[in-house]
Amino acid sequence: MADRNLRDLLAPWVPDAPSRALREMTLDSRVAAAGDLFVAVVGHQADGRRYIPQAIAQGVAAIIAEAKDEATDGEIREMHGVPVIYLSQLNERLSALAGRFYHEPSDNLRL
Repeated sequence: MADRNLRDLLAPWVPDAPSRALREMTLDSRVAAAGDLFVAVVGHQADGRRYIPQAIAQGVAAIIAEAKDEATDGEIREMHGVPVIYLSQLNERLSALAGRFYHEPSDNLRL
């Protein structure tokens, strides 16, 4: 599996993001594990930011969270030693983040 780093992942949006090795990316705090990146989006039925404490307790390496009503775009906070990076309109950026995280797999598709 290729190396993934929080700083590289967020370079287009948050150039001063901290350097953290990342294992997997998940939107589900129930499966978040040590070294993972937890992405806390605001959905129609649930606000993923409510599960940030659970993800931290499970050992995630970093969190990207929706900034709406919580912080400014690109703001970096730390909770119990875990960087929490806030992005505005996270739902709209999720595809680009996943593409960067998984090294643009669609570039290798032949149609």
